[in-house]
Amino acid sequence: GIDETLARVYGRQRSKHWRTLVAGAAAGPALLLTGQEAHTSVAMYIFLRSVVLLIRCGFKREHIPWLKVLLSPLRYKHGDVVLMCIASAQLLYAWIYAPHTLPTSYVKFLNKQGGKHKAITQALAMIGRSTTPLQTMQGCHVAAAHMQDMGLSVGSAATLMDPRRTPLQHFHTCIHPSQTCFEHFASFPIQGFRRALPVYIPVYLLPGLIVHRNKILSSKAPGIALKVLLGTLRSSAFLTAYCGSAWGG
Repeated sequence: GIDETLARVYGRQRSKHWRTLVAGAAAGPALLLTGQEAHTSVAMYIFLRSVVLLIRCGFKREHIPWLKVLLSPLRYKHGDVVLMCIASAQLLYAWIYAPHTLPTSYVKFLNKQGGKHKAITQALAMIGRSTTPLQTMQGCHVAAAHMQDMGLSVGSAATLMDPRRTPLQHFHTCIHPSQTCFEHFASFPIQGFRRALPVYIPVYLLPGLIVHRNKILSSKAPGIALKVLLGTLRSSAFLTAYCGSAWGG
């Protein structure tokens, strides 16, 4: 990028006070190429990057007592894990209850990895947002119609239309109509892992081949292959657990 080019030409130390300003001023007009429509995702990305930069600068001002106290929660050893959990929970909520707030491609990705038909997630959203028995039954009708179309358990579809059942019971019937909670809990990770593997194999394999192309035929090849394998398995397991947590057994 521009920042790296300036650093190479003028030196990192010599240009550290003005390099980022020039790089930002040169790269900023590129946003004009995105058109006049709103770009919420770009704005959020720039905002979050700015917050991260401000926090990092704040960490360097430890001699200011009030700033040190203010930023102390951000020094928590596992703060990144906590932040990831909060962000993941928000995305799961948006996926089910407000899919219009997410990019269409991401919603389709989660629909596929989640292993549930769109009609089921729609029914779950309707049941979850319902405030009256009538609204609950409308969501159940959507799920029951899908079950009948797919040739699933007729008994489960009929159970969904029972007004005496609670929303939680309807949730369970929508998520695993022909399984118990334990059966669904045991079977979903296996199916989810199979869906996730094709996503992450190229994500780790191709960069590994490109970045370490000079080491593939050397003695370091087994170590590189192990890193690619572990990265693929770890990310696939995360995606499986991420989607599985939406169903809660």
